[in-house]
Amino acid sequence: MIDQSIRSENESSPPGPMDDFWYNDIGSDFESDSGIRITPQGALNISTVWKCINWWFRMYGTIPHKLYERTTLMDRPSAIEAVDHPLYDIIHGAPNPGMTAADFHGFMPADKRLWGNFYAFIQRNGFGKPVALWRIRPDYVRPKLKGRQFLYEITGDDGLPKPFFPDEILHLPAISNDGRVGLSAVRSNHNVLAWNRATVRYGGQFFKNASRPSGIISTTDTLKGDAKKDLIENLRRSGKEAGKLLLIEGAATFTKMTLDQDEAQFILTHNLQEEDICGDFDVFPHEVGITRNSNNSITEQLTINTVTRHLTPECVRNEQGMNLQLLSDLPSSGRGGSTERKRYFFQSELKSLMRGDTAAQTAFLKAMRDLGIYDGNQIADYLGDSPYEGGDIRVINGAYVPLDMLRDIAKNRRPGDVGAPNGPGGDPPTDNKQKAELPSKFAETEARVRGSYSFLFADAVGRVVSRKKPQERAKYTPIAFRPVMSGLTHALGVKASTDFMDRYLAALSERSAGWESEAVSSEELGRAMDALIEHGKTLEYFEGRICDA
Repeated sequence: MIDQSIRSENESSPPGPMDDFWYNDIGSDFESDSGIRITPQGALNISTVWKCINWWFRMYGTIPHKLYERTTLMDRPSAIEAVDHPLYDIIHGAPNPGMTAADFHGFMPADKRLWGNFYAFIQRNGFGKPVALWRIRPDYVRPKLKGRQFLYEITGDDGLPKPFFPDEILHLPAISNDGRVGLSAVRSNHNVLAWNRATVRYGGQFFKNASRPSGIISTTDTLKGDAKKDLIENLRRSGKEAGKLLLIEGAATFTKMTLDQDEAQFILTHNLQEEDICGDFDVFPHEVGITRNSNNSITEQLTINTVTRHLTPECVRNEQGMNLQLLSDLPSSGRGGSTERKRYFFQSELKSLMRGDTAAQTAFLKAMRDLGIYDGNQIADYLGDSPYEGGDIRVINGAYVPLDMLRDIAKNRRPGDVGAPNGPGGDPPTDNKQKAELPSKFAETEARVRGSYSFLFADAVGRVVSRKKPQERAKYTPIAFRPVMSGLTHALGVKASTDFMDRYLAALSERSAGWESEAVSSEELGRAMDALIEHGKTLEYFEGRICDA
């Protein structure tokens, strides 16, 4: 077993070189069948490999990676961004003072494909909480099993290996034989990469020699003196003057010993190698500029395939790895006493990459708006625009009416009647008997308004309930409900003075301190409608406004 003193010694600073991977590899290499040695670093000299790694680095790095907290909204499981958690800034903003989140996340798929593993040192504070992540070059790390203890030996600046425990290293492996240490795409496919390099080398030599094939010149007589020198000089000049005739005097014959370009199928071989390498590195050829077999008319579908077949699996594997290694499974002192791992989770935002063309995107957003799932500001955020005042109001297509509400309408009574509310200014008592005697037409109109605004009230109550401190609720309630009350006023066809609205929102703020869940939204909607009707002075005036509308 390793002495636990190693842990405190390692906490002082990150281990080993922290440089990026764009310099010479310090690792073992493999000799291929073609006799060419390939290293993970040296593989970047192959054009297609560079394009693939560069694509992963740029594409994965620019995806927003965030930390979310599980919660309940409107009695349904939901999740919100955990912006107050320290790990949120580390993952979404900057993992350490010297690196952006885009670069840090870009190294994850790049390192996994070159070396088979991504490693980062987890710098923790005195309470054991992560405060920074430092990427480590994979070839400086040697995972080892000593007895029953799994360790990472990392080469430091002094060239000596130093052991680190698993909870000090964030390790994200690629496909693996043992589930712990990933396999390098370079080392697993070194013969394919060496074949490509041999092909490129052959092409370079071919053009260097001015497309002159090699062969044997044989003579029946022995060349002597100037004749031999003249022949050698003619051959030398022919290499610099491609396309000209070569004159050989005397009884000499030329026998070609190599295949020409058509016979060797040089270009076809090179094209095949490019597509093969793209498959090894999980990249569609069109993503790295190989478009000879692609169809531009299905660009949208190709993009979706990239997200579903390549980016999504990579995101899920990395998210689960970070959930396991960065979030604690110890009991939390926070809400519910659950563990940190059960309350929080990492997730990458891929929805922006799944957008279709303009027509498909417009139809999607319109459907989300009509169903009350998105409000105006959520759509603006989806499109990358700025929020606007009143954009938090959610609406729903009036044609969508719950079945239980239709049964209430059929009985000529207002759905969801509640007892007389008690509250200061703007919250008057109600008479259920009087409401039962209202005309059927008014009941139908009020039911329609209730159906449209029940979602808005539930959303506003949910946002207030998510604020746990009473003073925060009291301050936020008027902000959340003023636009909803204003819309409800117009929908009912009544007039509400500014003084009445202020008094009612003040009463609502006082009641919000006792709200425990979104279940109170139905009762509060009934209160609001009762108050607005009473404020309309008389039932005849209100009913006349409805008929005029």
